[in-house]
Order: sequence, then C-alpha cells, then structure tokens
Amino acid sequence: MNLDNNNLLVLLFLSLFFSVSAYGQSNDAVIANADTSNFIPNRQGMWALYNSYVAKTNDGSTDFEVIVQHYKEGIDWSKEQLVGKIKTQSLLPSQDKNISYDLLGVKYAIHILKNGQCFLNLVSGSLPEGDPVIIPVQVKY
Repeated sequence: MNLDNNNLLVLLFLSLFFSVSAYGQSNDAVIANADTSNFIPNRQGMWALYNSYVAKTNDGSTDFEVIVQHYKEGIDWSKEQLVGKIKTQSLLPSQDKNISYDLLGVKYAIHILKNGQCFLNLVSGSLPEGDPVIIPVQVKY
C-alpha cells in the first residue's frame, strides 16, 4: 500500500471526521485502537498515534507511514522529538536514516535510528492550525 501525500491527507481527514461523529467529538477511541503491531508512540513524551503502517515492500525497502499527534506548547519543533519506535526487528533500517519530506508546503524530517527510535522535527514552514497538531508521516527507506 503506497499512498501519496494527498491520499494520506484525505484518509486522515475522513478517519477523523467519522471518528469525531461516531464518538461524540472525541478522538480517544481512534487513538486507543491505533495499530501498534510494528510501531509504538512515545507516550511518555505525550505523543499519540492515530494509525501506523510499517511494512516491507516487494523491492526490499520499507514503507513507514504514521499519523501522530502532539500539543504545540512545550516542544521546540525545530529540534528532533522522539515520536516513537519501530518494534519489529525485520523492519529496522540497517543504518540510521535521515529523510526529509514535504507536506502541503511544510518541510519535516524524520530520523530513524537503526535501533528503531524515530525522531521528527519541523525543517521549514509553519505547523498546521489547531492544537493539538496532527502530523502524517509517509516515507520509504
């Protein structure tokens, strides 16, 4: 499954719309039911996970797609923030990966260590409106 940024955003907004409608204006049920089989959020750092997809592709690379949430205050978004960890040994990169990606004119970087820790930071542009902020990540390594 390989989604481009626009498809990922549409999926995010539709899932949020239906979750808010179905659960009385709360995203708690969506967060509670997020797929954590291959990726776990850094809950101690107050990161929440909407969903994740981390899997090997046919060409041997790995698709890494997560939707994470955090409150804007208390974080220096220009510095790397530990958002979570890849749990499955076979999905870990053989060496640390630094990958930049653009999302609606905003540039982010994801740093995936070979031990599975994943760090996110804002490279340029502004965070989306609203608090908490929800950030989709979609990269391949």
